[in-house]
Amino acid sequence: DIDSNRTHLNYSLTPYLNIPENEYYERREEIRKLEYEYYKQRKSECYVYNRADVKTLAGCIVTLPKEITDPVEQKVFFKSVTSFLGERYGKENVVSATVHCDEGKTITITDSNGEVSQEFHVGQPHLHLTWIPATEIDHDVLSAKPHHCTGMDSFQDKISANDVITKRDLQTLHPDMQKYLD
Repeated sequence: DIDSNRTHLNYSLTPYLNIPENEYYERREEIRKLEYEYYKQRKSECYVYNRADVKTLAGCIVTLPKEITDPVEQKVFFKSVTSFLGERYGKENVVSATVHCDEGKTITITDSNGEVSQEFHVGQPHLHLTWIPATEIDHDVLSAKPHHCTGMDSFQDKISANDVITKRDLQTLHPDMQKYLD
């Protein structure tokens, strides 16, 4: 349900890019490449287990509450959510933060005479945020293990979705975000 007439309204909040909103639409292919390069660079700075099932990227979507209708308040909401998630998962781990305003469709209801009786839009602006689930390596704990992985010794962080996105993290995400936004 992408409405290409509204795609120009999408914008990036990716922290390291600082792309002006009015430039996002025309530079979106370049931005995707920059985000991918950033992902590869940040991933190279972290220890990654040599396993096929390692999750090196995580994401979430946060939808704008319907009661926020003022465009300025909408931008403040999305910037605040991006800041919250950056603080929670590490600003340096955020790969992409993009607000989509072009999804959804207009529903038209007609009466028995074919007259339009009601028209409304389904779909809300929302933020797509992706990050690398990296966590700091506790070298003291690591070196105390008799058979520790020496490959980790030269890294500060490791990629481990299991250590970052835990049951506790998922249980507290919404209440913590609401507290932050309040």
